[in-house]
Amino acid sequence: MSGQRAICPFGPFASFGSVAATVALLMTAAACRQSPIAAFARTLDQAASWAASVELADDMRTAGHVPRGYIDDLLQHGAADVSALHKKLSEAEGVAPMARSEASTLCGRLTLLLEDARRGDARPDRRQLRAIETRLRDLAQTVRAGGTSPSVGASP
Repeated sequence: MSGQRAICPFGPFASFGSVAATVALLMTAAACRQSPIAAFARTLDQAASWAASVELADDMRTAGHVPRGYIDDLLQHGAADVSALHKKLSEAEGVAPMARSEASTLCGRLTLLLEDARRGDARPDRRQLRAIETRLRDLAQTVRAGGTSPSVGASP
């Protein structure tokens, strides 16, 4: 068999198929990579969802459908997760500094609000929860649209 070339079942298109598959794979991988702006906005939405979840759970507790232990667990996990999101947002690259600053401030306030409610065995301040959630969602929408937030420094 020495000196004989192996016959490829795909003929002259064998190398073209390999190149095409490689190019397709690379294009797919590039398309799946999220822009820093989209990742930042998605993280803002995650933080806002914690505020909404706590508000919903508080409604359920008030109606007698959820025990206090569930609320305590939710507040504990929510505070820990929002704290992690806070760190992620404050270190985000490719995002306007004003947006990063406001996101950091809002997540810091939300974390404190959840921790205070858990430690004090009190209900979370619904007005503040709603205000923080709204500002986080508005900021996410503004960032997606390519702007920065005009409300930096305003209190919820």
